[in-house]
Amino acid sequence: MKKRFTHTLCLIALATSSTGQATTPRVDDTFFTGNDLNDWSTSQPKYWSVKGGMIVGHSAAKVPKNEFLWSDVTVKDFYLSV
Repeated sequence: MKKRFTHTLCLIALATSSTGQATTPRVDDTFFTGNDLNDWSTSQPKYWSVKGGMIVGHSAAKVPKNEFLWSDVTVKDFYLSV
């Protein structure tokens, strides 16, 4: 029983130990500044604005079709913090 416990403990230690490889530190970049829509694109800028640090879609009249806003920033792997 003691031998089985020791083997199990060794396996756990081996599985959780670091591999010795250097990892690239995560860099926190701001995707949206909260001030303007620089680095963002849309086919209809009249529908989009920034108010109170948030992106706001708005229209006084009915919007004839879906309108989208997208970022010009190229991303790969990312962490989303809301």
